[in-house]
Amino acid sequence: MLRAGDVALEIARRFEYACKNYIADKGIKEDEQIRRILNSCFHNHRIIHWIDRSCERLEAMTFSQFMKEFRDEWLEHEWARKLDSKLCVMSQKNRAFREWYNDFYSQVLLLSGTLEEMMEKDIRHLVYSLMDNHLWSHADLEHIRSLETLKEWVNALINEDRAIRMDIAHMCKRVNEGHSVPNGNRGGCASSAPAPAGGSGSTGSSGANNSRPRPPALTHNE
Repeated sequence: MLRAGDVALEIARRFEYACKNYIADKGIKEDEQIRRILNSCFHNHRIIHWIDRSCERLEAMTFSQFMKEFRDEWLEHEWARKLDSKLCVMSQKNRAFREWYNDFYSQVLLLSGTLEEMMEKDIRHLVYSLMDNHLWSHADLEHIRSLETLKEWVNALINEDRAIRMDIAHMCKRVNEGHSVPNGNRGGCASSAPAPAGGSGSTGSSGANNSRPRPPALTHNE
C-alpha cells in the first residue's frame, strides 16, 4: 500500500493544476470529471488499488472534494499543519516583494479546505509580519493601511517595493560614478537591495525596526 508521504506536496499541486487545465480544455461536465480523472491520470498500482476500493464514492465527489481526499490519503501526516508552520516563518529576506508574495500565496492556497485555511485578514496580518523592514514602514502609512481588499493592499506594496529598489539602484549608480548623494534617500548604497527584516545586518536609527507598532488596518468586513 502506498504510504503517506510518498506523494510530495509539490507533486500534488502540479497534479491539481494539470487536472484543472484538462477539465477546462475538454469542457468536461462536473458529474463526469472525477470518473475521467480516475480512468486516465493514474498508473501507480498502489494508487489504482486505492481507487478500486473506493471508486463509487470517489466518482460521486466534486473535484475540490476529491483533491482534499487525495491529499489526506497520500500526503505526509499533518502536512497542512507543517505547511502552516513553514509559512509563518517564510520571511521576505530581501527578495523582490512581488516574487516573494507570489511564492508565498501559491502555498497559502494549498491550505484551502483544511483547518489551517487562511482568510484574507489572516493573510494580510501574516504578510505584514514577514515583509522586510524597508517595506513595512511604508505599509504602515495611512494611504496603504486604509486599502480594504487584499489585492489592492498587495498591489500597493508591490509598487512601493519597486520604487524603493529603483531609488536604491539609482543612488548606488550615482555613488559609483563619483556623484554626491543627498541625505534622506530611501535605502542607502551599503548594499544593492534593502536589508531583510530582523536580519543581523539590518540597521535603523532607533529600536523601532525591532518591534512593529501595529498591524494593518482591518477592513469593514473584518
